[in-house]
Amino acid sequence: GSDGASSSSTPAEGTDSSPSDAASTEAEQDAAASSTCGGETVTESSQAIARADALYEQERHDDIYRLLLAENTARPSQVDVLWRLARAAHDRMPRVPQAEQEALITRGYEWAQEAVRCDPQSSPAHKWCSINLSSTGQFKNTTDKIADAYQIHDYIVRAIELDPTDATAEYVLGEWCFALASLTWIERNAAALVFGSPPKPSMHEALQHFEQAEEKSPGFYNRNALMIAKTYRKLKKKKEAAVWLKKVL
Repeated sequence: GSDGASSSSTPAEGTDSSPSDAASTEAEQDAAASSTCGGETVTESSQAIARADALYEQERHDDIYRLLLAENTARPSQVDVLWRLARAAHDRMPRVPQAEQEALITRGYEWAQEAVRCDPQSSPAHKWCSINLSSTGQFKNTTDKIADAYQIHDYIVRAIELDPTDATAEYVLGEWCFALASLTWIERNAAALVFGSPPKPSMHEALQHFEQAEEKSPGFYNRNALMIAKTYRKLKKKKEAAVWLKKVL
């Protein structure tokens, strides 16, 4: 099976890139096997989930989406189908016409929300709520994106609490810090008029999360190394930035 440590997006912008899944722990497999919602058991969909995970290794995101959409229609409200369907919507988004992208990622966020309702202890469900809500920001103005920032943060922090080994969730939190720390004075003050005091993480916090992600799973995602380099440049540490940039190139 898969623990859901997969493709993620910059909290303010969204990205098409996808890190690879790590193998799930026995505890996660046990939790997945016992997860139920809507009166159906995960066991009935285990073959579809296994097939989806095999397709994920081949990056066949359209096939995964069709497979899990059919499975969710046949046996709805199963957490291990729902969070994978949320992930598939995110991974498929760059491949659909631009006019369809907003509806697709919004639906992906709704599936992730349903997964959280089905199993509040599911780390990947929370993670995909954070990632997909973040990705909807591509279709929103700055004020609305900042309004979402609180919830994006809460989802990813909870995902990390539920699975501290997930390097991708740590990376997503780093991207969240980086995006908010990069807001311009005008953007921040415009948001302050509506929200009083929008969150203001530092570049040092962003760097800490990117480095923690790397410690959890060295070399797991090229973009994480790139973000470490970018953050060091923001902090005026050119020598350190150059070291990490070499790892990307």
